[in-house]
Amino acid sequence: MGAIDKWIIEDICDNPEEITSIQRMVDVRVYNLTPTYYTFDVSVKDSISGAYSSEVSDIEIYEYSEQRVSLSGIELASHHIFGELAPKFNRGGYSLVPTPRKIIGEEKPYFFYYFEVYPPTRSLSGVDLEDKLSPYTISRYVLNGAQDTLIVLPVITRNAGITGFSETDTVFIEDLAGGSYDLLINVRDSDNFSFGVQKRFFVHQKELVAGKFDMPIDSLAVEEELYEIGFMMSAGQRKVINKKTLREKAFFLEEFWKLYDDDTTTVEVPLRLTYRERVATADERWQTSRRKGHQTDRGRVHVLFGECDSYDNFPLQPDTKPYQIWIYEYVDGGVEFVFVDRSGLGEYELVHSTRKGEINNQDWYELYVQRSHVESRR
Repeated sequence: MGAIDKWIIEDICDNPEEITSIQRMVDVRVYNLTPTYYTFDVSVKDSISGAYSSEVSDIEIYEYSEQRVSLSGIELASHHIFGELAPKFNRGGYSLVPTPRKIIGEEKPYFFYYFEVYPPTRSLSGVDLEDKLSPYTISRYVLNGAQDTLIVLPVITRNAGITGFSETDTVFIEDLAGGSYDLLINVRDSDNFSFGVQKRFFVHQKELVAGKFDMPIDSLAVEEELYEIGFMMSAGQRKVINKKTLREKAFFLEEFWKLYDDDTTTVEVPLRLTYRERVATADERWQTSRRKGHQTDRGRVHVLFGECDSYDNFPLQPDTKPYQIWIYEYVDGGVEFVFVDRSGLGEYELVHSTRKGEINNQDWYELYVQRSHVESRR
């Protein structure tokens, strides 16, 4: 038994010279279907010229498990719409325009994708699960026609409850030759159960004309920058932003840095660029086996205030531990920070500062620098 759905799409172009050979009319229809096999017979007719075309596709609708993590299919998009959201194209807070032909590279050297993750709602014994956060690891690969891995995208980790979540990101294809490829996405839960889906796409490689492309969506860059500014946000802000969509998080970053923009005539916020440069410097200088450089005490101070105006370095002595004193002459009228390598592993900890709001301990030398008789004999 079949069903018929009929609708009209209006696409009016006032200037025929603006029409290109790769221009498409894209639309989305939503159907509530039970899991089984379906045949879609889609036809289109130009109401003016009478031109007619049709295509038949066989589609299988899967039944998702309530007891194991599962994924939707992967939706590919050619571009996203800036400004106000288009409801029918809304995918995770972005207006993503699908590319039904799955041909990539005609307009830009990358494409967008979207998929949804459905966590289990019931235990293996059939008991309803509580809505508490659990970690999910997302691995992403680009495969060639022989299913060899060509590109390994960075792993993403998300925490989610039983309501699930969606993912939107960008895949760059400038290094891929023309041909057929697959995007493989695999999600693994805390029980080490995994579920994967693939989507075939075709790269149409040609010399792209330089122009203004859509801004790529980079979920890892957004999460990374939010992580970097963590000690500039309150605990309440961090708790709220963790529940936001990718688009909302990216918007938060833009609004956050506007608060520090002294020159609104420029696109970039100078302090934002300076801040991220300081993070990179801190990561290079002070990264340890346990944490990134900007997460250390010296890294945090460097990121917030930049290079100190002067510093004194005191190496290991028989009766004292290594320590450093950083002096900032123009921060709050002049402040200093004292760092001590208390463990002897090169991880200097902040033990004293004259800046308001930082740790202040007038006895820092006796408490943290001077070594006890037991330590001195080691």
